Amino acid sequence: MSAKQWLKHYGEVLDSVDGFDVIDCKTCGFKHIIPIPSFEELNEMYKRKYYEKVD
Repeated sequence: MSAKQWLKHYGEVLDSVDGFDVIDCKTCGFKHIIPIPSFEELNEMYKRKYYEKVD
């Protein structure tokens, strides 16, 4: 999704995590993070979270 497209998403900020705001989006009706992370950012987030929990 391009930056121009995600700028159309707005709503009440419910929480902030790792530099991303979780919003209750008035455009699409979903709760999601903004800005929407790139594939590379998602990969890094999930990889880091997974390995932090492995014993």
